[in-house]
Amino acid sequence: MHGPVLPSEDDTPGRNAGTDQNPAEGSEHGLPRPEPEPAVETPAPTASGRSEYTEEQQTEMAAAASLEHRMNVLAGLLLVLPLALGLYYLAGGVWVNFTQALCCFAASGLLAILFIKEVQATPKQIGIRTWMGGRIPYLVQEGYCLVIPFIWDVIRIDVMDKNTDLSQVRVAVKNGTIGVLASMTWHPDYKNPFSVIRYLDVGQAAGVEDIISDPTNQGIREYAITKKMEKALKDKKGFREAIISTIVNVEDEALKSEMISSFNNGSRHLVLRLVGIEILQITVPDIGLPDYIQKARDDLAKEELEQRSEKTEREHFRDSIIELRDRIGLNPEKATETWLLFRKLIKKDVHQEQIEVSGLEGKDPLGLTTPLHLLSRGMQARQGGQPQQKGKSNKEEE
Repeated sequence: MHGPVLPSEDDTPGRNAGTDQNPAEGSEHGLPRPEPEPAVETPAPTASGRSEYTEEQQTEMAAAASLEHRMNVLAGLLLVLPLALGLYYLAGGVWVNFTQALCCFAASGLLAILFIKEVQATPKQIGIRTWMGGRIPYLVQEGYCLVIPFIWDVIRIDVMDKNTDLSQVRVAVKNGTIGVLASMTWHPDYKNPFSVIRYLDVGQAAGVEDIISDPTNQGIREYAITKKMEKALKDKKGFREAIISTIVNVEDEALKSEMISSFNNGSRHLVLRLVGIEILQITVPDIGLPDYIQKARDDLAKEELEQRSEKTEREHFRDSIIELRDRIGLNPEKATETWLLFRKLIKKDVHQEQIEVSGLEGKDPLGLTTPLHLLSRGMQARQGGQPQQKGKSNKEEE
């Protein structure tokens, strides 16, 4: 469907009415308007940076989907056939058939281990299909999928959000040097199989950071050299737009402006087909002197490391408590106390008292009679306390 067409200056009501007539009538006004010329074959990127698939890409995706369906059927048959054969032998009732059935069941289990792979949900992964060692544009979502080793397999890719440091410690301005603290949050464009293939081609996360770092550094320096220090220290928005403009790198200024505006409003993300990623956010939290930026950069790295360490410690603590509860049978409170004592996070005083009983030194190596002597000593102390007091009082009276 075409959008509304504004009438030109020479359009008249008669001419507009004539367009509804049949062109075969030969009326001058009945001739249909010529259709606009088609656009260039290369699809133009939209405001989000995402373009439609070309006809060649659509053909490749259709062939990959067809291959996926056929190979799923083949892998399923290979898994079911030994199981069905084992059930057939098992129905025979002879011990030889029973042995054959066990072999078939073992073969079915082995094939299940080789033919089933998991695309993890946490951490989030995506899979790209391979056919005879070559990647094909078909994506496998999280969950279990069928494979045939060395023929039809899947490459699992981590698609969790990643953060790339774009900071520059020493950036020259007109009258000095500043530091720019910047970062970019992104993840692979896992909705497009061709972007995923491109992401693998550039070397995944390490390759993306190497490719992105140079143009962003250049954009920051080119923008900073046009500013004085006083204005540059306050111009976070300008540095952010300079980074975005450098990353987008579209010759059409109107389209670039539309993409940047949509990204700033949060309505769209930037998709970089060059490296196969989708940029979620670009931030410039602070601009300052070089030493301050270096310190802030180190503090952020230290904070991130501490957060990871705390998360690992919490997971280890949880697993240890579960193991003490399930294997040893301790309740959660006792298991927690045991783990804290083992890690020396709390202290528990243990009082030990040794009492020597006269006449028993060396005669009770196993300590079997010691509790009895302790009990008798306590009873003597209770009974012998009062006569001593009486004796003392009588002595005082005399």
